Amino acid sequence: MLETEPQIIQNYVDTGQVRLIFKHYPLPSHDRADEAAEAAECASVQGKLWEMKTLLFEKNEEWGSAADLPATFEGYAESLGLDTTAFRECYDSGGGRLRWQQDVALGQSAQVNGTPTFFAIRMSDRSGIRVPGFIEFAQFEELMAEMLAPPTTPTP
Repeated sequence: MLETEPQIIQNYVDTGQVRLIFKHYPLPSHDRADEAAEAAECASVQGKLWEMKTLLFEKNEEWGSAADLPATFEGYAESLGLDTTAFRECYDSGGGRLRWQQDVALGQSAQVNGTPTFFAIRMSDRSGIRVPGFIEFAQFEELMAEMLAPPTTPTP
């Protein structure tokens, strides 16, 4: 995902063809995923959701086994230039919990059962597809070509 997402952003988001919306879906099988979602939301308060999310994916093994998880996340916040006092107050108080819990409820209603899961929706007719799991960028390009193609009209 770390290789694919920047390509999606460069080729589709930055060109205005699609909009990328991130929703949290911490997996129950990862005993610290809820805390990571909390850290990401607390970074979001200071405008650094994407940066924190990327850092959490890159350093998954590190924070996954950290002895002091809040301090580890605070160190990430500091490396991103965040106000660490405000970050820690948000994290310790559960200030981002409602947001990521709403995202989980939305994912459950959409039958998401793993990450990543992509939903591609053509705005012109609201048709779409769900792509569960990681796919290579070339596969994503194929799906996007289908989604971005003008809808076909049935011949009489």
